[in-house]
Amino acid sequence: PTEQQFDFGYVFFRQVPDQSIARGYLQKSLVLLSPYGFSTLLTKVVEILGLQFFQRGDVVLHEAMEQLSKWPKPVPGFSGELHFCGESLWLPGPLGAQH
Repeated sequence: PTEQQFDFGYVFFRQVPDQSIARGYLQKSLVLLSPYGFSTLLTKVVEILGLQFFQRGDVVLHEAMEQLSKWPKPVPGFSGELHFCGESLWLPGPLGAQH
């Protein structure tokens, strides 16, 4: 088997008005890097994580990593429910089918 030479990145971007900044907006991003190209799933994960991170702060990152570490190893053919940050994510088809 060939070793993968890259990772996939998923981004949550936030922009809020802030008159104390010269440009008038505070802009922040949260980036999730993964060796897995499960774009449908991980785009939803970074959206959930981003919303909670910008509300609750760094503690959310620790909680998220703990939850993600309990997920089953991704294998082709897996479908089912995954829990993340108080939400249930349903995977209707095989993980291997996501791009």
